[in-house]
Amino acid sequence: MNLPKIYAPNLHLFAFHRRNPLHRDSSANPVEGAQQLWEKWGNILQTYGYDKPLDLWGYYPPKGETAYDPTEEPAGSIVNLYKNGILDFKGVVEVEGEPTKFTGIACPRRMYDSYALALNIRRPDKEGDRPTEPVSIAIYREFNSQGILLPDFVASSLGQTLLITADLTPEQKQFSSEGLKQLAHQCLEQFIPDADKRPEFNRKGRMFGSQIFEFGKFNHLETASSSPNILVLFFREEAMRRKFETSYWDIIELWYYRNQVISSFIKSRSIYQVSYETYQEISQQVGQVNEQFLQLPESRNFSQRSWEGLKSKLKIMPSLGLEYARLQRDLELQLNRITILGKKYDATLEKIQEKQSLDVLYLKPVDLSFLKCFTQEDAPDFKERIKADLDYLMHGNGLVEQAIAAIRGMVEVEKAARDRIRETKLEAMAAGIGTAVVVASSSILLEENPIPFPYSDSTTPRMHPFFTAILLSAIAGILVFGFSVTILTWIRRHK
Repeated sequence: MNLPKIYAPNLHLFAFHRRNPLHRDSSANPVEGAQQLWEKWGNILQTYGYDKPLDLWGYYPPKGETAYDPTEEPAGSIVNLYKNGILDFKGVVEVEGEPTKFTGIACPRRMYDSYALALNIRRPDKEGDRPTEPVSIAIYREFNSQGILLPDFVASSLGQTLLITADLTPEQKQFSSEGLKQLAHQCLEQFIPDADKRPEFNRKGRMFGSQIFEFGKFNHLETASSSPNILVLFFREEAMRRKFETSYWDIIELWYYRNQVISSFIKSRSIYQVSYETYQEISQQVGQVNEQFLQLPESRNFSQRSWEGLKSKLKIMPSLGLEYARLQRDLELQLNRITILGKKYDATLEKIQEKQSLDVLYLKPVDLSFLKCFTQEDAPDFKERIKADLDYLMHGNGLVEQAIAAIRGMVEVEKAARDRIRETKLEAMAAGIGTAVVVASSSILLEENPIPFPYSDSTTPRMHPFFTAILLSAIAGILVFGFSVTILTWIRRHK
């Protein structure tokens, strides 16, 4: 099979990795594994034949365990971390049996609260003063040997964007939009030979006046590294490629905001999943409470087991409610981040547009409509989905509050009932004890004026007066206690 040939094939990797925890400044301690992007970058360079140790501000592998020291990094919002400016390298790959030279550059940066890596591997458009010959698109397979540029390997926490570019041959410049789309598919097939890992086509547009095709749909993303997002850009004019190159540093910042927005949306998916599971647990707890209510006897008196069960629910439900509210706040945080980062994306894009308008050598307006799609279509869709999630989860707030109120109400009713029973018994005991005291104190009268028992004579032994007093007072107290409980209970029920 004869593969198409193209001029000046380029591959750009823009990878972003979180350095600081959210809401912390650049002086904060980095998150665990913040240096991972530099470690993977070193592995990638070794694949291209670059065997020198990386010498970055804050990262120097020969130091071993102390290779990463972020305190050495210069101050600033956007800082180039490579001590010699831009790292460049070169090598040779075999393309369809032909040795083919390539060159590359890399720029590691700290951008605000994250690390950024811009890596470019290319077949130069010129060697000396002579234009290079077209090369087979199979070169993209060699650029991505062993899948070293795919998310599975790079594993940057904030995701990555891969941009494939090429200059069209005179024949390809005559292609229709559909013909260029087919060529983009062929380039992607070479870049990712495994069809299972290849992202599906998303949309097409124009960027720097040239046709661009996007592969990878955001609504299928589950993690920042689950599916590659790949753009294929074909330049019809050399002037458009030069404009792209002059905007390169601004484009890095643009992709930074783009990947931050995507990362926030992906984070919102995991938060929503946990929120939904918490909602299910709350519903289960409420169901158990309702079942306990239905199992109560008509007297509405709780058994000790029911009483303990409801008290345990009063301990569980508030903590579930707090966790549920926290998850919703986290979801709202991601929504706000998408809004703020989207505005910064638009501001950066406007800056790129303004710079292009100042180019006196090319006065035509530069079409960047594809870049505008992100904040006009994708970001609004992300926000609508998060808002829909929040609307759905809002019902759970009332469920928790109602369940807690119902449990507390039933517990208060039961507590009041138990208090009334306790008061009734105390009052009855008081009456019984009072009666017993009266009977005991009156027993001396029986000694002074004894009441003869029937059929007894003076010789019949009689009980000692002390025991007589105890016996009579006990009998009188018990009788009065029972009578008082019955009377007081009846009165309180019929109030």
